[in-house]
Amino acid sequence: MKRSFAAFRLVFVLCAIVPFTSPASGQDDESGYRDAVAQATQVIKTKIIPRYETKDGFSVKPLDINYQDDPLIAKWINEYGSIWKQLEPVVANAYTGIQWKINERDKPEANKYRRLLEDAFNQAVELRGGGSASVQFLTFAPAHAEWIIAHLGTTKHDDLPDQKFVSQLIKDLAVGASPQRSDIRRVLMRLKAIERFLNKDDAGFLRAEFLSYFERGQ
Repeated sequence: MKRSFAAFRLVFVLCAIVPFTSPASGQDDESGYRDAVAQATQVIKTKIIPRYETKDGFSVKPLDINYQDDPLIAKWINEYGSIWKQLEPVVANAYTGIQWKINERDKPEANKYRRLLEDAFNQAVELRGGGSASVQFLTFAPAHAEWIIAHLGTTKHDDLPDQKFVSQLIKDLAVGASPQRSDIRRVLMRLKAIERFLNKDDAGFLRAEFLSYFERGQ
């Protein structure tokens, strides 16, 4: 898939720079950790992801894929607590790739605004600051963007006024200090640029889904 958008680069860079935080008890433990990552990756790709697939992409949002519930993966998480840092990008990238292909087929007009949507997510994550939740938000943002694109035109949604959107996003992104209202408005301007291509129902859905993504961190 020949794509170079910013969010994908960030996910892959993140995967590359997050170290394998394996136990410091010798080569056997390190080898066991790497084997667990490899086996868990296969379980995700061959067992977990197909469980949620439909002909239109996925039956759930990307963060609702409960890969941790698989008995084998649960065992490895219990043994190697930091293994999630390696597995979440596997889930996110698999979801994004599958849904992107379907969206390219069914929603080719999304190429006009996909980059804007990814930029809006990245900008919002940056305003939220650091922490493991922000790493997760950054990792899954491209997948959630594809979820939104896939569901445009499928639902009716009330309008969400600018002031209400800005106030809610400030609340959702406040981890310690609240982000500046002017910075949140810059995120909104990205969404407004997308809304030029959408009808009123889809614009309302876009804003509501964007907010719902960050409400998980509260």
